[in-house]
Amino acid sequence: MTSQKRLLAVFAHPDDETFGAGSTLARYASEGVDITVVCATRGEAGEIAPGSNATSEILGDVREAELRSALKILGVQSLILLGYRDSGMAGSEDNKSPLAFTNAPISEVVRRLVGLIREYRPHVVITMDLKGGYGHPDHIRVAEVTTQAFREAVDPSALSEGVAGP
Repeated sequence: MTSQKRLLAVFAHPDDETFGAGSTLARYASEGVDITVVCATRGEAGEIAPGSNATSEILGDVREAELRSALKILGVQSLILLGYRDSGMAGSEDNKSPLAFTNAPISEVVRRLVGLIREYRPHVVITMDLKGGYGHPDHIRVAEVTTQAFREAVDPSALSEGVAGP
C-alpha cells in the first residue's frame, strides 16, 4: 500500500455517486486521492426518463453505463459492483424479489464490505445518511451495512472468518 490518500464511497444505485457526492468525489480525484466507488445495485427498478431509449429489460445495463461514464467524468478510476438487485421504492413489487438488496442477509453484505475496507484501507468512507436521504429502502440499507462494516473492520476479531470481498 502506498502513502497515497484513499477514499471508499459506498452507494446503493447508479446516480447516487453524482447527486449525493459528485462534487466531493471530483474534488478529491483532482487532488490525486485514490477513490473506489462501491455500488450495491445496477438501478434496475429506477424510473425510465421520458425520451430515453431504455426499457425495463435493459435499465440496469443503461444505468451501469451511466455510472461508468459519470465516474470517468468525476475522475474516479475504480468501481466495484456488488451485484444486488435494486429493491425499488418502499411498498413496490420490487421489494419482494429475493435478489433485492434489502432482502440480502445483512451479515453477508457487511462481511463483503469489511473485506473491501480491510483490502483498500481507506482514510475516508462515504455513504448515505442513516435515513436514506428521502427514505429509499436501499439508501437506508447501504448506510446501515456500511456503518456496521466500518465499525467491524477495525476490530481484528470481528468477522475474521470468511471475510471476502466482492
